Amino acid sequence: MKKIILSFCIIIALVVSGCFETAKETTINEDGSGIVVTNIDMSAILKLSKMMGGDEVKEMEKLSIDTLINLSDLKDSISNLSDAEKKLLQHGTMRAVMNPTDEKIVMSYSFPYSALSEMMLINGVMKKILSKTQSQIMGKMMPGDDEGKNIMGDDKGMPDLDDYFTFSFEKGKISKKINKEKYTEAATDKTLTSIREVGAMGMPMTIKTIYNLPKAATKAEGKGINLSADKRKVTIETTLDDFFDNPGLFEYEIEF
Repeated sequence: MKKIILSFCIIIALVVSGCFETAKETTINEDGSGIVVTNIDMSAILKLSKMMGGDEVKEMEKLSIDTLINLSDLKDSISNLSDAEKKLLQHGTMRAVMNPTDEKIVMSYSFPYSALSEMMLINGVMKKILSKTQSQIMGKMMPGDDEGKNIMGDDKGMPDLDDYFTFSFEKGKISKKINKEKYTEAATDKTLTSIREVGAMGMPMTIKTIYNLPKAATKAEGKGINLSADKRKVTIETTLDDFFDNPGLFEYEIEF
């Protein structure tokens, strides 16, 4: 029974892009190029497993992973990638770290880009990569658990809060606005509502968005925005509860 519960918690966490804590940091250079680094912290899984105890936990504690993967190696194993997405993967990397002693599970995805116009392309690729790589990581965490792999799937796409917003990336301007028509569907998304219930038990999903600007912001509007003293770093911290209760915290408009 404990293994079933633990497996369910892991599957749920991974299905929603490794929820618990996600930080997406975008660095923008003067010429419009830059890099997007997304860190997904699933360390709460190990803490949960230790609380539950049992033989399965002892097996997990024997595992230790620290690997760097060139995402270009995955381009032929992921279905429905466009030529532009495959090109983007050429310089992308994924680092997976699992250290049971330190109660740490972190996955980090890095995508260099040449222009802000590639931001939405990166978002689409990330969804496909997450679905593929996280099912592989789960396979290592729970070897032989075919049921878990089938639940995850390989390329089915994953729930993403960004699907409920409209983005704009232009030279010197970025914005995120709620898609009101799409947002009406959120309340019926069973995965999102299930994760919210898990969060109510002490494992909330937190989301941090960071923009490192090439120069000081001339405009930084949004309920959830925190601007650094030099106005070159914008930080927005939200939770899944905010998404349901106060989605305006996710909106922003930044000019620089």
